[in-house]
Amino acid sequence: MRQRLPTAALKAREALLILEALPAGTRLIALDEHGALWSSRALAERLAAWRDQGVAELAFAIGGADGLGAAVLDRAEATLSLGPMTWPHLLVRGMLLEQLLVPGEGFEPPTFGLQNRCTATVLTRPVRLV
Repeated sequence: MRQRLPTAALKAREALLILEALPAGTRLIALDEHGALWSSRALAERLAAWRDQGVAELAFAIGGADGLGAAVLDRAEATLSLGPMTWPHLLVRGMLLEQLLVPGEGFEPPTFGLQNRCTATVLTRPVRLV
């Protein structure tokens, strides 16, 4: 029977896998319960600013139940929280996608997609590129 790694070792191993999967030159955004609470408008404005700076790729790292390892948080350009509640990975991915595609009412979304030669990658546990 396989034994579960201690939490610190598991987070370190997951961080290594996430960083290894990160394409070179990609801007990393970590999703973490201790991150900043951005409004939809603030996220859209940040995405637009990155786009306007010529950022071609973004990656969003979603940690496991115990959170992201320090290496990922240290490497991240920004750390974002979707609130204090714990959410399942599939739901977080859907919530994040909703924010990327429809950031809010009353203003134009930044169209941070393939039509602008920009891509967004979601790195999850287990590490999967979507």
